[in-house]
Amino acid sequence: MKNIIKSLECNRALEKIRAGDICGLASVYKIAGKQMYALAYSILGNREDAEDALQESFLKIQHHISDYDSTKNGYNWVLKISKNTAIDLLRKRKENLNIDDFEDEIQADSSSIDEKVAIEEALWKLDETDRQIVVLKVFSRLKFREIAEMMELSVDAIEKRYQRTLKKLKELLSE
Repeated sequence: MKNIIKSLECNRALEKIRAGDICGLASVYKIAGKQMYALAYSILGNREDAEDALQESFLKIQHHISDYDSTKNGYNWVLKISKNTAIDLLRKRKENLNIDDFEDEIQADSSSIDEKVAIEEALWKLDETDRQIVVLKVFSRLKFREIAEMMELSVDAIEKRYQRTLKKLKELLSE
Protein backbone atom coordinates (compact mmCIF):
# COMPACT_ATOMS: atom_id res chain seq x y z
CA MET A 1 0.00 0.00 0.00
CA LYS A 2 2.84 2.36 0.89
CA ASN A 3 4.46 1.89 -2.54
CA ILE A 4 1.14 2.59 -4.28
CA ILE A 5 0.88 5.88 -2.40
CA LYS A 6 4.51 6.73 -3.25
CA SER A 7 3.84 5.96 -6.90
CA LEU A 8 0.73 8.17 -6.99
CA GLU A 9 2.51 11.02 -5.22
CA CYS A 10 5.48 10.67 -7.53
CA ASN A 11 3.20 10.66 -10.60
CA ARG A 12 1.60 13.92 -9.38
CA ALA A 13 5.01 15.50 -8.79
CA LEU A 14 6.21 14.45 -12.25
CA GLU A 15 3.10 15.96 -13.81
CA LYS A 16 3.93 19.23 -12.01
CA ILE A 17 7.41 19.14 -13.52
CA ARG A 18 5.94 18.44 -16.95
CA ALA A 19 3.70 21.49 -16.50
CA GLY A 20 6.79 23.62 -15.83
CA ASP A 21 6.56 23.73 -12.02
CA ILE A 22 10.07 22.92 -10.79
CA CYS A 23 8.72 22.59 -7.25
CA GLY A 24 7.73 19.12 -8.42
CA LEU A 25 11.44 18.22 -8.21
CA ALA A 26 11.39 18.93 -4.47
CA SER A 27 8.38 16.63 -4.14
CA VAL A 28 10.15 13.86 -6.05
CA TYR A 29 13.13 14.30 -3.75
CA LYS A 30 10.93 13.95 -0.64
CA ILE A 31 9.24 10.86 -2.05
CA ALA A 32 12.17 9.00 -3.60
CA GLY A 33 15.43 10.82 -2.82
CA LYS A 34 16.58 8.46 -0.07
CA GLN A 35 15.92 5.38 -2.20
CA MET A 36 17.55 6.98 -5.26
CA TYR A 37 20.64 7.72 -3.20
CA ALA A 38 20.77 4.20 -1.72
CA LEU A 39 20.47 2.68 -5.17
CA ALA A 40 23.22 4.92 -6.58
CA TYR A 41 25.39 4.10 -3.57
CA SER A 42 24.87 0.37 -4.11
CA ILE A 43 26.31 0.78 -7.60
CA LEU A 44 29.02 3.38 -7.04
CA GLY A 45 30.26 2.48 -3.59
CA ASN A 46 30.95 5.89 -2.10
CA ARG A 47 29.04 8.89 -0.84
CA GLU A 48 30.46 11.53 -3.13
CA ASP A 49 29.74 9.59 -6.31
CA ALA A 50 26.26 8.66 -5.07
CA GLU A 51 25.53 12.34 -4.34
CA ASP A 52 26.76 13.26 -7.83
CA ALA A 53 24.53 10.58 -9.33
CA LEU A 54 21.56 11.84 -7.33
CA GLN A 55 22.07 15.40 -8.57
CA GLU A 56 22.55 14.22 -12.13
CA SER A 57 19.40 12.11 -11.83
CA PHE A 58 17.31 15.15 -10.98
CA LEU A 59 18.74 17.02 -13.96
CA LYS A 60 17.81 14.07 -16.15
CA ILE A 61 14.31 13.90 -14.69
CA GLN A 62 13.78 17.55 -15.56
CA HIS A 63 15.38 17.23 -18.99
CA HIS A 64 13.57 14.00 -19.96
CA ILE A 65 10.19 14.71 -18.39
CA SER A 66 8.60 14.61 -21.84
CA ASP A 67 9.62 10.92 -22.05
CA TYR A 68 7.71 10.09 -18.86
CA ASP A 69 4.58 7.99 -19.49
CA SER A 70 1.99 9.04 -16.92
CA THR A 71 0.25 5.67 -17.24
CA LYS A 72 3.33 3.99 -15.75
CA ASN A 73 4.72 3.95 -12.21
CA GLY A 74 6.52 7.27 -11.74
CA TYR A 75 8.36 6.06 -8.65
CA ASN A 76 9.92 3.22 -10.64
CA TRP A 77 10.73 5.64 -13.46
CA VAL A 78 12.79 7.92 -11.19
CA LEU A 79 14.53 4.94 -9.55
CA LYS A 80 15.42 3.60 -13.00
CA ILE A 81 16.88 7.00 -13.94
CA SER A 82 18.92 6.92 -10.73
CA LYS A 83 20.16 3.40 -11.48
CA ASN A 84 21.12 4.23 -15.06
CA THR A 85 22.80 7.48 -14.04
CA ALA A 86 24.90 5.68 -11.44
CA ILE A 87 25.91 3.03 -13.97
CA ASP A 88 26.86 5.76 -16.46
CA LEU A 89 28.99 7.51 -13.82
CA LEU A 90 30.66 4.23 -12.93
CA ARG A 91 31.53 3.60 -16.56
CA LYS A 92 32.86 7.14 -17.03
CA ARG A 93 35.05 7.09 -13.97
CA LYS A 94 36.23 3.48 -14.34
CA GLU A 95 37.09 3.38 -10.65
CA ASN A 96 37.03 0.36 -8.43
CA LEU A 97 34.19 0.20 -5.95
CA ASN A 98 35.31 1.41 -2.54
CA ILE A 99 33.74 0.27 0.69
CA ASP A 100 32.84 3.41 2.60
CA ASP A 101 30.30 3.69 5.35
CA PHE A 102 27.05 2.36 3.92
CA GLU A 103 25.09 5.27 5.37
CA ASP A 104 22.37 4.87 7.92
CA GLU A 105 20.28 2.92 5.41
CA ILE A 106 21.74 -0.33 6.74
CA GLN A 107 18.72 -1.71 8.51
CA ALA A 108 20.37 -4.31 10.69
CA ASP A 109 18.56 -5.52 13.78
CA SER A 110 21.69 -4.97 15.80
CA SER A 111 23.20 -1.59 16.54
CA SER A 112 26.70 -3.05 16.68
CA ILE A 113 29.14 -1.23 14.43
CA ASP A 114 31.03 -4.46 13.83
CA GLU A 115 27.88 -6.18 12.59
CA LYS A 116 27.02 -3.25 10.31
CA VAL A 117 30.53 -3.34 8.85
CA ALA A 118 30.19 -7.11 8.31
CA ILE A 119 26.87 -6.59 6.50
CA GLU A 120 28.40 -3.86 4.35
CA GLU A 121 31.37 -6.02 3.43
CA ALA A 122 29.07 -8.93 2.61
CA LEU A 123 26.95 -6.70 0.35
CA TRP A 124 30.05 -5.63 -1.58
CA LYS A 125 30.99 -9.27 -2.17
CA LEU A 126 27.78 -9.75 -4.15
CA ASP A 127 27.64 -9.16 -7.85
CA GLU A 128 26.19 -5.80 -8.89
CA THR A 129 22.77 -7.10 -9.99
CA ASP A 130 22.25 -9.11 -6.80
CA ARG A 131 23.32 -6.14 -4.66
CA GLN A 132 20.84 -3.91 -6.52
CA ILE A 133 18.01 -6.40 -6.00
CA VAL A 134 18.71 -6.50 -2.25
CA VAL A 135 18.88 -2.70 -2.02
CA LEU A 136 15.65 -2.27 -3.96
CA LYS A 137 13.83 -4.94 -1.95
CA VAL A 138 15.17 -4.28 1.56
CA PHE A 139 15.98 -0.57 1.60
CA SER A 140 13.54 0.80 -0.99
CA ARG A 141 10.87 -1.78 -0.07
CA LEU A 142 9.83 -2.36 -3.65
CA LYS A 143 7.82 -5.40 -4.66
CA PHE A 144 9.39 -8.08 -6.83
CA ARG A 145 7.14 -6.99 -9.71
CA GLU A 146 8.42 -3.42 -9.47
CA ILE A 147 12.04 -4.54 -9.29
CA ALA A 148 11.53 -6.84 -12.28
CA GLU A 149 10.06 -3.99 -14.31
CA MET A 150 12.91 -1.66 -13.41
CA MET A 151 15.66 -4.19 -14.05
CA GLU A 152 13.98 -5.62 -17.14
CA LEU A 153 14.00 -9.18 -15.78
CA SER A 154 11.14 -11.58 -15.06
CA VAL A 155 9.51 -11.54 -11.64
CA ASP A 156 10.47 -15.20 -11.25
CA ALA A 157 14.13 -14.41 -11.99
CA ILE A 158 14.14 -11.57 -9.46
CA GLU A 159 12.55 -13.74 -6.75
CA LYS A 160 15.01 -16.59 -7.34
CA ARG A 161 18.02 -14.25 -7.37
CA TYR A 162 16.79 -12.57 -4.20
CA GLN A 163 16.41 -15.89 -2.37
CA ARG A 164 19.84 -17.10 -3.55
CA THR A 165 21.37 -13.78 -2.57
CA LEU A 166 19.89 -13.94 0.94
CA LYS A 167 21.40 -17.41 1.38
CA LYS A 168 24.74 -16.14 0.13
CA LEU A 169 24.60 -13.16 2.51
CA LYS A 170 23.89 -15.50 5.43
CA GLU A 171 26.85 -17.65 4.43
CA LEU A 172 29.12 -14.62 4.10
CA LEU A 173 28.02 -13.32 7.49
CA SER A 174 28.62 -16.66 9.18
CA GLU A 175 32.25 -16.89 7.97
